[in-house]
Amino acid sequence: MSAYAARPLPLPAVYGHDTVALAFAAALGEAMAPAEERIDGLDAVLDPWRAPPAFLDWLIRITGARVEPGWPEGLRRKAVDLAPRLAAHRGTPYGLLLEAREIHGWVPPRFALVVDDPAASSPTTTRHPAPDACSPSP
Repeated sequence: MSAYAARPLPLPAVYGHDTVALAFAAALGEAMAPAEERIDGLDAVLDPWRAPPAFLDWLIRITGARVEPGWPEGLRRKAVDLAPRLAAHRGTPYGLLLEAREIHGWVPPRFALVVDDPAASSPTTTRHPAPDACSPSP
């Protein structure tokens, strides 16, 4: 028996002595119990670290996380977890560095991001520090 099966719907005090209304509320409460249990467990399905493996591909699709075929489950979960931050900083040096560090494991001093701006009038190369050393612009 679930935690919701014995919980009737709350009624106003004026219906407290009406046996028909109380029976109706109890039956409706029992009918809604399975739906309430599913809704209570929804946060576990939407959390990339607690979601069952069967839901992971669905989370990847709805978050727009970029994953490669053959990635292990832990890395795929990390990509889903980082997807909102990466989307917010898409195309910026901070976003590129964040993905390089967190997903691909590229860390300074072995790795330095070089950004060439093709729209600049004179070719310039800008070196950007790692995401730990810089903060995203508001």
